[in-house]
Amino acid sequence: MISSESNPVVDAFDNAERVGPRLQIQRLSDVSPTSVSWFWPQRIPAAKYSTIVGDAGLGKSWLTLDFAAKATTGVSWPDGDYVERDPVNVLIIATEDGLADTVVPRLSLAGADMDRIHAINMSVLNPGDPNESLSLDRHLHLIRQQIEDTNSSLLIIDPVSAVVGGKDSHKTTDVRQLLTPVKALAEETECTVISIMHLNKNSGESKALYRPSGSNDFVNIARTAHIVGRHPDDGNKRVFVPIKSNLSKMAQGLVFHIDNDGLHWDGTCDITADDLMDSQDTKEERGSLADAVDFLDQELSQQPVLAVEMLKRAKDLKISDRTLGRARSKFGVRATRTSEGNDGAGEWWWWHPHYKFTEHLDNPQPYQGQV
Repeated sequence: MISSESNPVVDAFDNAERVGPRLQIQRLSDVSPTSVSWFWPQRIPAAKYSTIVGDAGLGKSWLTLDFAAKATTGVSWPDGDYVERDPVNVLIIATEDGLADTVVPRLSLAGADMDRIHAINMSVLNPGDPNESLSLDRHLHLIRQQIEDTNSSLLIIDPVSAVVGGKDSHKTTDVRQLLTPVKALAEETECTVISIMHLNKNSGESKALYRPSGSNDFVNIARTAHIVGRHPDDGNKRVFVPIKSNLSKMAQGLVFHIDNDGLHWDGTCDITADDLMDSQDTKEERGSLADAVDFLDQELSQQPVLAVEMLKRAKDLKISDRTLGRARSKFGVRATRTSEGNDGAGEWWWWHPHYKFTEHLDNPQPYQGQV
């Protein structure tokens, strides 16, 4: 019998070149720490993926073109933070606005250096076959090539929903498979990537973090995310505020307005993203929300109620699911599930925020602490 130490089969297996997928491992002691580099200090990190969300027509595209103009000229940012830098080149994927009648005129008003800006056409040339529409899942390698060929330090995708290709923008796995390579692209090419997204108007969620259209992973993967909305006190002005920031503390909001002479910055504000979401409601919507909060307060004031029963009562009062969902979040309704074994049976109960959870649903106790 040949021992395993000298077994030629074992030796051949150990020395054979491995085929197929392999994990890449890196010892952390071999990684040299570095500080975060910023495209715009505390707002947009350099060589990372960030996103800007908001309803249509509020100035998201204007903003990113203003960013492009500042990148190509090296001028200071509107909040006074200045990172000494040379002018850089910019790539734009503008899927909705025309270049000749919209993009170029806006860039001209912003004082951009047009020689430093290139636009990627949505139609991808495919010799011998029909042209195809640009998508991140199929053509990211071509976008990488253009970043390298033009030596660009900023890529703007407006909007990202137009280049998802065959991916489902509402599925977490699809969005992560789509954007993880984009995140890697930004880091490997040292090119800042900023995408634009629309808000989901049908959402019952009042938190700005969960309002972008499609999967939440569009925002989760981004290192910073901002929202654009109407100023609560001046309908002619807009507010640009952070939703999340993974690499620094949240910066103050900024106010701007747009007129025939372009985009103009009007200083900082203390408005938060959630404040902005609440202020976008119409007078009728605010009234409906207040009525829904009162409904929850009254119905849950004495004892917890089955969720299905609360939904039925709300429907009888013509309170929409969206309004009820926002009212639950605003009022702070708590929910708990009573379990019956391990077969998935059980029921959901809604609780008034001034009552604490108890094991006996027929005897809730007032909550003495801070709600």
